[in-house]
Amino acid sequence: MILAASGLWVLSTASELSVFLIAALLYGLGFGLVHPSLMALLVDSVSEEGRGAAMGTFSASFDLGIGMGSIILGFVLQYFGFQVMYSISALIVLAGAVLLMADNKKASRRT
Repeated sequence: MILAASGLWVLSTASELSVFLIAALLYGLGFGLVHPSLMALLVDSVSEEGRGAAMGTFSASFDLGIGMGSIILGFVLQYFGFQVMYSISALIVLAGAVLLMADNKKASRRT
C-alpha cells in the first residue's frame, strides 16, 4: 500500500515523462501486490464455508470503492486540480495502510 501511495504522490508532482513513468511503476507494483495480498488475508481470516460470500463481498466492495472514489475524486479534480486529487488519493491509501496495520496489531494481541 505504501508503494501505491508513493506512486500517487509522485504522480501529483510529475511534470515530465520520466517522473510519470516512475509513478506508474510504483503504483502498478503497489496495486499489483496489494490486491492479492488483501485477498489472501481475507481467505485466512474466514471459515471455509464463508469464503465464497467473503470473496464476493470483497470483490464488490473493491469495485464499489473504485467506482465511488472515481466520482468523488472527479469533483475534487474539478475544483482543485490534479495535484490535489492525486495527493488526496495518496493520503487515502496511506490511511488504509495505517488502519490495516493497526487492525493487524490488535489481532496479533488477541492470539
